[in-house]
Amino acid sequence: MSYAYLRSRPRAIDSTHADNLLELRADLRTPAGAVMAAPLAIAMLGAIESLLSAVIADGMTGNPQTIGPHVLASEALNLMEKRKITSVVVVDGAGVVLGVVHLHDLWTLELI
Repeated sequence: MSYAYLRSRPRAIDSTHADNLLELRADLRTPAGAVMAAPLAIAMLGAIESLLSAVIADGMTGNPQTIGPHVLASEALNLMEKRKITSVVVVDGAGVVLGVVHLHDLWTLELI
């Protein structure tokens, strides 16, 4: 999203909260400015409506990449790089989910 039409950008308050007060620039609060900013406003309203009506199934990966619990961390990293993904689901021999390994988890092992 472009913030060119807005007077300020959202700012993080802490790692879990943000201040999202956005105001249209003063020079766009004119009839001509309203015409210029209308597409942005419509897009923002559409994005908010879409987000509020979304369910987690709309954004999930239906068939995620899986690995076994005894796969080497370096192999998991290679798989993520090859597939251009950031996480893999760890499953046992019966396909029961044991957990998820994210790229950030591998940073703590200093493989990256």
